[in-house]
Amino acid sequence: MIKVILGILLITLITSVTMFSGCIQSEDQNETEENITKPITKIDGKYFTNIGISEQFKLRTLSNKSGNVSYSIFWGDGTCCKISDVNQNAETIVRHTWQDFGLYFIKVNTVFGVDGTTIQTVKQISVENN
Repeated sequence: MIKVILGILLITLITSVTMFSGCIQSEDQNETEENITKPITKIDGKYFTNIGISEQFKLRTLSNKSGNVSYSIFWGDGTCCKISDVNQNAETIVRHTWQDFGLYFIKVNTVFGVDGTTIQTVKQISVENN
């Protein structure tokens, strides 16, 4: 019986690692404008915060495309903001405050002005009740 339970736990662990290994990207990727193969937008900021605290996030898009980008940021709480005509290689700072506790997914849609290509980047944040 113990062997069966251990076997099931091992299969569950292997399945979980396999499922997530393809979708989680390291935040400290060593990509630069020179060696980038596909456009990425990095979202740097906290993973945890409290209700009513204004948190800062830094956006930066790395791409071998030329021109500026626009960001649409969906904060996961029903609010959104749009920032237009941003230098894709420059750091853009945005702030947001959540009013309810919970797990939120920040979704950033990056649109390249040159050809209209759109990419989406997602960051998870947990908002706690002080």
